[in-house]
Amino acid sequence: MDRAPLQAAASKGDGRAAFELAKLCVSENKLADAERWLKAGAHAGNPDCMHLLAMRLHGGEPPMSPRRTEAIRLDEKAAGLGHTGAMCGLAIAYDNGWGVQKNPVTAQRWLEKAAAR
Repeated sequence: MDRAPLQAAASKGDGRAAFELAKLCVSENKLADAERWLKAGAHAGNPDCMHLLAMRLHGGEPPMSPRRTEAIRLDEKAAGLGHTGAMCGLAIAYDNGWGVQKNPVTAQRWLEKAAAR
């Protein structure tokens, strides 16, 4: 696949192109490159990039680490844009106290919002 058009578009702020590049990098196990494109796409406002980056930031971190706090911020932004995966991610985070204070009521509220979409 010719990546040049995707890279050109992503470099100009196309969040969807950045997401497609990140998926390609993940499939090739080029995780540092994937994270770079996810950050670019999140910065461009792409909720898929925000949520996938949040999932990556949560992985293997202590419950209240700075990376988990950043993951929560990204999922909150993506959820505000209607991303149901991010809503479910927030429910899990609140249910387990990952990056936030544990709060089963807030967790349930996020699940209900996701289910209503």
